[in-house]
Amino acid sequence: MAHYAADCWDAEIECSYGWIECVGIADRSANDLRAHSEKSGTPLVVHEKFSAPKEVEKLVITPVKKELGLAFKGNQKKIVEALETMDEKEAMEVKSALESKGRWSSKYAL
Repeated sequence: MAHYAADCWDAEIECSYGWIECVGIADRSANDLRAHSEKSGTPLVVHEKFSAPKEVEKLVITPVKKELGLAFKGNQKKIVEALETMDEKEAMEVKSALESKGRWSSKYAL
């Protein structure tokens, strides 16, 4: 590991030649900026202060695979894929449709 790196990772693939490194990743932190700043005498920092923190609420769909498997058997994988690729608007539409039909339960976490 290089002296300036906080951590390093390698990605390897197994091919006909055996295992070879295809990517080396080093967490260099701010080493490059600090070195340039020291040599140039120019501070290379940016600071932006916000008047209030920005809070964002995000819908995350987490399918309960065991229950889906019991309910849908061989189609479980397709249903999980559909749920995981659904955007927030689609998910809320599905939730509304289920609620209107009385098929929504509070155990479903949206």
